Amino acid sequence: MSALSSFDGKYLLLGAILAVGTLVHLSGLDVGWFLQDQVRDATAAQGILSGRDFPLVGPHAALSTVQLVGPLYYYLVAIPYGLSANPVVGVAFLNLFGVASIYLTYRLGRECLAL
Repeated sequence: MSALSSFDGKYLLLGAILAVGTLVHLSGLDVGWFLQDQVRDATAAQGILSGRDFPLVGPHAALSTVQLVGPLYYYLVAIPYGLSANPVVGVAFLNLFGVASIYLTYRLGRECLAL
């Protein structure tokens, strides 16, 4: 039995979904706005990279004191800003997590439904 005869169409479908998800997440990155929350995140990332700031609390939600994510978010954002000061690189890096979430959702569904 060859590898092609045992190939299942679900991998082709998963590949197509991931391709569309990547296209949606990574197209038009340079046409967005750089608003106050992105400036806050970039400033925190630059502080981490320069060694003058090590946040222990994550960002607050807009117009609220609720914290939606922890301080790890700032350290993740610092990775692309260490490569380039261009905000598009940071947005692309975070959008790749969105693409990864598509695959992880597939894996979770496969495990929960025993497919």
